[in-house]
Amino acid sequence: MHNVSTLIFSRFKKYSDNSMKVEEFWIINWDGLPLFKYSPTRSLRIELIGGFLSAIQSFAKTVIEDERGQYLNTLTIGDHSYHFLTDEVYKLYFILKTSKKVKEKIINLYLQRFQDMFIEEFRKDLVAFDGDITPFESFDKKFVKTYDRLASLDTIKSAVTNEAILSKYKDRVLSNEYSPKQAIIQPIKFLKTMNTKDKIKFFTRVLPKAASSILNVRTSFKTLQNNPDTPDKIASEEFIKELEEYAYSLGIGKFGYTKLTPNLVYKDSAILYPNIIVLMLEMDKDIIQTCPSFEAFKMIMNTYKLLNKAVNKLADFLREHNFGAQAGPALGGVGNYVVLARNAGLGWTGSHGLLISPEYGPRQRLAILATSIENLPINNEEVNPHSWINDFCQKCGECIRGCPGNAIYDAPIIKHTGYTHIDNSKCFPQFYNHYGCTVCIKKCFFSDEEYDYLKQKFFEKK
Repeated sequence: MHNVSTLIFSRFKKYSDNSMKVEEFWIINWDGLPLFKYSPTRSLRIELIGGFLSAIQSFAKTVIEDERGQYLNTLTIGDHSYHFLTDEVYKLYFILKTSKKVKEKIINLYLQRFQDMFIEEFRKDLVAFDGDITPFESFDKKFVKTYDRLASLDTIKSAVTNEAILSKYKDRVLSNEYSPKQAIIQPIKFLKTMNTKDKIKFFTRVLPKAASSILNVRTSFKTLQNNPDTPDKIASEEFIKELEEYAYSLGIGKFGYTKLTPNLVYKDSAILYPNIIVLMLEMDKDIIQTCPSFEAFKMIMNTYKLLNKAVNKLADFLREHNFGAQAGPALGGVGNYVVLARNAGLGWTGSHGLLISPEYGPRQRLAILATSIENLPINNEEVNPHSWINDFCQKCGECIRGCPGNAIYDAPIIKHTGYTHIDNSKCFPQFYNHYGCTVCIKKCFFSDEEYDYLKQKFFEKK
C-alpha cells in the first residue's frame, strides 16, 4: 500500500505543479546588495551570488545592445538558466534560476508578477533605501504564497493567456478591474487533517479522481492550439441540437446560453470567445446528506472528474466541426460560473453563493464552453424567473445558521459581479478540515424539497 500511495502521490504532484520550478530567486540592487533570496533546496551565500550577477550585468551593459535594452536577459550555466528582469526606476535586478527546458514566456510571467508585487509592497522603502534590508524580510511569506499559487492551476492558465497567444482571438474577453480573484482549491491540503485510515482511502479512492480532474484542466488549455485558424461563427439549429444531444450522452444534466462580460472573467485570465454555453452536472442527493463525510468528498471529486472530461470532449466536438472552443473546467475554472449560469436563466444565486436550479437545487457543479458560435440561443429574458429565490433566502437563512465556520454573510456584499456571499478566510479552513464540508448544500431547503413546492409555499405566504 505504501508503494502504491507513494506512486499516486508523486503523480498528483506532477499534475498539480506546473512544469516550472523556481530553483532559486533573488532580488539584488545594482551594487550587488541582496534584498531578498529564495531557495527551496539549500542555503546560499547570496552575497557572493549577488556580487557575481551584478558584476556580470555591469559587464554586459557595456557590450550588449539589442532591442530589449543594454542588459543581460539570460545567462545559461550547465543545465540551468538565470533570467533577469531589470527595473531601472528602483535600480533592481530580479533574477530567477530554473531549468533550461522551461519556456521563456512562463519565466517572464513569474518575474513580472514578482516585480510588481515587490515594488507595490515596498515602494516607499525603495525610494528611501539607505542600505537597511530589514524591511524586506517580510516579503518571504508573500513570495511563497504567490509562488504556490503560480505553481498551481493558475500558472497553467497564465501560460496560455499571454498576449502573444491571444492576439489572434479578436473577440477575446480579458478580466478587468472589477473581476473577482479565483479561489483555488488544492486537494492535497485535505491530507493534513486526515487520520491514517482516511489517508489510505484518499490515496486509493480520491486522489486518482483529483489527478484526473487536474489532467483535464491542463488538457483544456493545451488543446487551445487545436482551434481552427478561421472558425465558423454560425451554426445550424440541427448542429446545436446535435451538440446538446452529445452533451446529454456525456452525462450533462442541463445547459444554458449567455454572453460573457469582462467582470465575470477571473483576474489575470482570459476567455477567448464571448459566447458561452453553461453546463450542469448533478451531485448525488443522498450522499450530500452524509456530509461532511469522506463519501461526500469522494463523490464531489468524482463529479469534478466527470464534468471536466465532458467539457473537453465537447470542446473537441466543436473543433471537429470547425468551430472555435475553449473548455472552462469545473475545477480550475476561468470565470464566475455561478453568475454566468444565473444569466443563462438556469437558476438563481442562494445565500450560500451557489446556484440554485429547479432541477437540482444547489446540488450541481458547473463548467462552461466558450465558442465562436455567435447565434447560440442566448437567454434574453429581461426578468429571471428564478429571482424569487433571493427573497426566499433572505427569509430562510438556514445555510447561514448551519455553516460550521460562520463563513456566510448575513447581508451579502454587493460587487460589480453580483453578490459576495462567502468569507473564504473562514470557509476554506472548514472546507479542508472536514472533507470539503458542503454543509451549506446539505442545509439548503432546495436540497430536500422540490423547487415547485417551495415556490408555491413561498407565494402562498406573501
